[in-house]
Amino acid sequence: GGKNGSTNGAKKGGKRGSSTKTKPVVRAGLHKPTTDDMIVFEPGGTHNTIKFFAAEQPMKDQSRVRAFRFRHVEGSMVSKDMGLQHIQIGDQNYHLYLHSDVVAELLEPGDLPVQQAPRSLLSTRYSEYLAEARSGVKNDQGVIPMVPSAPRAPLIDRHYMKETKSYELITGEFIEYGKLPGNNIKLFVREEPKFVEQTEEEEPLVWHIDDSVFAPRKFGQGDVGNTGMSDSKDYVNSERMYKRALQVDWRRLMALDRFAKFFKVGDGVDEEKVKVVLESLKENRRYATIFSIFEYFCCFNLNQPFTMSLGAYNTLMKDAGVEEERGDCDAAFLQKIFVTVNVEVGDRQSKENKANDDSSLMRHEFLEALWRIAVVKYPGMDGGDAFVTMFEHHFRHRPPSTAMEVGGPMSVNLTIATMDVDNFRKERLYTEQVDLLLTKFQKELNHMYKYYASLNPQGGQATFDLEEYVKLVTDTGLLQLTSRRDCTMCFVMSRMRRIDDLKSRHILTTLTFVEFLEALGRLADTMSIPTEEEFAAMGANTLARYEAAHTRLAEEAGEGSRMKKPKRLSKTGMTKTQPLASKLYVLLMHMMRGLAIHYKGRLTSGKDFIILNHYLSPEEQIQYLGDVKESKKNLDSFDRKKLSSLTLYEVPFRRAVAQQRRLEAAANDIQKHVRGHLHRSNSMDLQGAAAAKAAKAAK
Repeated sequence: GGKNGSTNGAKKGGKRGSSTKTKPVVRAGLHKPTTDDMIVFEPGGTHNTIKFFAAEQPMKDQSRVRAFRFRHVEGSMVSKDMGLQHIQIGDQNYHLYLHSDVVAELLEPGDLPVQQAPRSLLSTRYSEYLAEARSGVKNDQGVIPMVPSAPRAPLIDRHYMKETKSYELITGEFIEYGKLPGNNIKLFVREEPKFVEQTEEEEPLVWHIDDSVFAPRKFGQGDVGNTGMSDSKDYVNSERMYKRALQVDWRRLMALDRFAKFFKVGDGVDEEKVKVVLESLKENRRYATIFSIFEYFCCFNLNQPFTMSLGAYNTLMKDAGVEEERGDCDAAFLQKIFVTVNVEVGDRQSKENKANDDSSLMRHEFLEALWRIAVVKYPGMDGGDAFVTMFEHHFRHRPPSTAMEVGGPMSVNLTIATMDVDNFRKERLYTEQVDLLLTKFQKELNHMYKYYASLNPQGGQATFDLEEYVKLVTDTGLLQLTSRRDCTMCFVMSRMRRIDDLKSRHILTTLTFVEFLEALGRLADTMSIPTEEEFAAMGANTLARYEAAHTRLAEEAGEGSRMKKPKRLSKTGMTKTQPLASKLYVLLMHMMRGLAIHYKGRLTSGKDFIILNHYLSPEEQIQYLGDVKESKKNLDSFDRKKLSSLTLYEVPFRRAVAQQRRLEAAANDIQKHVRGHLHRSNSMDLQGAAAAKAAKAAK
């Protein structure tokens, strides 16, 4: 027995679809299948290609075309009158029996026949049909193809023109349906009203952040390291979070006798004074600004940017003008304060004390240091007033000094440090274009994030901390275009702030997937990336091609290394001239290229992998991969302008989500309208009942 497209039964274990698990045995006297055992029946095709093999087990096959062969035996009467085909394979004669469930084989009908135009309208009758498409002529295979008759038009069973009906009534002459009268007939043109379907214009789809890649910050979801939900349970750091964080820091400070003495009254604590101080810290977002200053100057320690080192502390005091050359707040005094507030009390083996770095300041220790400095710097004031005065004078505005004019600009460090980290999110990051761009690259970014998070698991759990982040930036080649400090700064600023910096230490030092996406966005925003016009002028669509074109032009100009390369660093806080989505697209493409080179076109993590070779040009594939890999995409298929200005209509599943949200909003509006109508009706009924009751009482 044989079947179409089957494999060698003796090698593969029988026919495809066979339920037996027994290995077939080739019968004695029959050779194993070869190419001579393949027969093609007319008119050909895959289903008419039969491969024969000998197997001991009978085959149960659902193929539409099946063939059977058996040896010819001289004198056998079985096949005498069956009209079987006869073939010879080697020195052996065989009979063939073919069974096919194919109703009709598709044959080539030939050229489309040319139809003759009618001689005149009057000579064409509805009963005259098209002739047969072609006469029965045998083709090259000697077969007369079956050509179906031309479809018949529906019968004309009425007059479609009012004028023809009127002519019949006036003259009494019968006019055959579908024909015009033989005599002259006057035709009148009439204008019929055109039906225009009234369709309401569909409201444009509205992008909503709750449907975006940033949604886990508010709602949480499965993520590497934690749920991804911030302590604010929102997309920005909330005032409620700052209030609770201040309570945590203040509780830790009041547990220290060295700090609680500032509020002692007899044997107790002046609660009213504590309340006033706390309110003054909340006022004008003073505590939130202290939070920002602390985070920024922590980044001076590139390897441990989560606590403030002594060097960063000294730099802050100089930039703010707190340090005095001669006076009570000189460098020695400030260093003494640093050591004093860094002393831990209580059980040194407790979880909090273990998380508290012994050589740098935690958040509550920094707050204590500012308090102690203010008390000494402004001795004639109450502690709370001194703290507010120092903060407003030295951290809000540039302090007066002999070296600088009064009211001059603040230092660059302090200017950046006092910026609200949420401004970048609200003004640059949380946009439709950035969200949809990240959605387009989400598969690669998610795989990249999980791969690097699993390189150095902590306690058996994958974590994406600073070490993995720096390795990713290095592997992708981004570190060549920016600085290590900028990378660290973006890592720290991308984290959502936590209420407790000691109990949430593990979460505080790692990035969730959404925070990882924000870090890439911040990094792109700190870089001075060529515009689309600059790319077009160089004939490039990636940063690597732009740099190569720039180098080539420099060499052709004979300037070599003397020709300045375009700058790649952009100061934080500068006015941005490009949309973030456009800059982020260039950064993402450069990252994918770097990973493709580093991992030879394929990034594998466990059983999952992503193909990255299409982010390389054919020349780069030959250079780094050895040859050009086939792919559905290629580098020239990526369009910066298109991908950085996507809309919901261009991302199908996001468009469906937006449409569903619009329907739900419409349903809610209807429900509100119905509830309002019922409320008004009930009010009117109650008023009517009250009026009737009053009339009855008056009567």
